[in-house]
Amino acid sequence: MMSRTGNEVSEKPSKFSQRPLITQILERLHRFYRRRFNLCNPCLPAGRCFFNRCNHKERLFQSSRSKGFTLIEVMVATAVLSLGIVLIYEAFFISLNSFDYCYNYLNVSPWMDEKIWEAQDGITCLGTLTGTKTNGEFTSGVSVLKWILSYDALDKDQALYKIDLEVSWQEGKRKIILSRNAYALYEKKE
Repeated sequence: MMSRTGNEVSEKPSKFSQRPLITQILERLHRFYRRRFNLCNPCLPAGRCFFNRCNHKERLFQSSRSKGFTLIEVMVATAVLSLGIVLIYEAFFISLNSFDYCYNYLNVSPWMDEKIWEAQDGITCLGTLTGTKTNGEFTSGVSVLKWILSYDALDKDQALYKIDLEVSWQEGKRKIILSRNAYALYEKKE
């Protein structure tokens, strides 16, 4: 211990050559509880255990608490799992909507071509669509499709007409519209 007398510092040997009494008591209590509960301190380096009978290296990674999952681990795993399920669910319904769109498009496309050709023939031969229906509905799969056919004269002298065909249907909240345009020339016979 260091003591100060006047201006000089001198070292005096301690009264006890061992550690203080409180430290000895705490170490004895510590050893007792370690032996009683057969625990080893994993914070100490290997081979520095308080008693020699303990195999410190084997017990270094063992935990004294019961094995299981903590609440945080369960909550994180549940959150990750539910996020994965939601993403799979959304991907399934997006692919289902895309399939419905493609199915309707492939069914409607040839019908639209036929309707446009029919309108072109009517205008080329007669100059008007008098006998042709210009709107209506039909079903394709489970969807109800509405169509509108219209034509306008672009040049009255040359008798050039523009034909517009529009088919629409509802898919969930969005409305799908397909349109086709064509031109027809009415040739007057003299």
